[in-house]
Amino acid sequence: MEIVPQPEDLQKSHPNLAKIWPFFMSVMQESERGTVLITSGYIEQQLEEILRAFMVADVDVDELLQGANAPVGTLAARISICHGLGLITDDEKRELTFIRKIRNEFAHHVETTFATSRVSDWCKELKIRVPAYIRPEGPESDSRPQTLFLTAAMAIMMWLVNRPEHVSLQRCSAQAWAF
Repeated sequence: MEIVPQPEDLQKSHPNLAKIWPFFMSVMQESERGTVLITSGYIEQQLEEILRAFMVADVDVDELLQGANAPVGTLAARISICHGLGLITDDEKRELTFIRKIRNEFAHHVETTFATSRVSDWCKELKIRVPAYIRPEGPESDSRPQTLFLTAAMAIMMWLVNRPEHVSLQRCSAQAWAF
């Protein structure tokens, strides 16, 4: 599959998208399993970057975010803490939760496809959409579970790509608390 350049109108309205457009296009060439695992991994990384931008700068946040015992080391934990801190919206949390469920199904069950009833049902629950820049097949392709997953995941990624920059403006700082 040929990698489609970023559409000009999208370049104008979302100049920051240039840094993730190649990722979008490369994911289109992956297997179903690869698409889900790579996309959700990228989203997990974005949530980590958002948390890093918000946490106290002079604290070693790696122990919170990285490693087997990291309290905020999983996608579920990152979704919860980002939402609890107001770093993602209710709608983003909802979509991310379905993306996480779909990711877990693909990660833990080798036979899973987008045709798997549970996955298909979760994909239908996804509400976020992006314009059909990626799939030239037309509107009829929009109801396919894989397309529903991809459009929701890509929309989330577009929304989160600059979030660390915005969040860093309200970065936490160490406080001296009264006794």
